[in-house]
Amino acid sequence: MPTVWGRADSINVQKVLWLRAELGLSFRRIDAGRTFGVTQTPEYLRLNPEPSARGPASLAPRFLAR
Repeated sequence: MPTVWGRADSINVQKVLWLRAELGLSFRRIDAGRTFGVTQTPEYLRLNPEPSARGPASLAPRFLAR
C-alpha cells in the first residue's frame, strides 16, 4: 500500500490526500516533519538519505514513472 509521509496540515500533503480520496485510492499516512521528528529515523533515512531535501527523493522517480 502506498505511504504518504507528511503532516495533514501541510498544503502539499493535503493536495495528495485530496487527490487520493477523489480517486478512491487507499493509502497509509505517516506524520512526518516539524514537531513529529520522523525525518531522522532510520526508516526515513533509508528512503531519503538527504533529509534536508523535500520528501523521500528515492520515491519520486518511481512515482513519476507510473
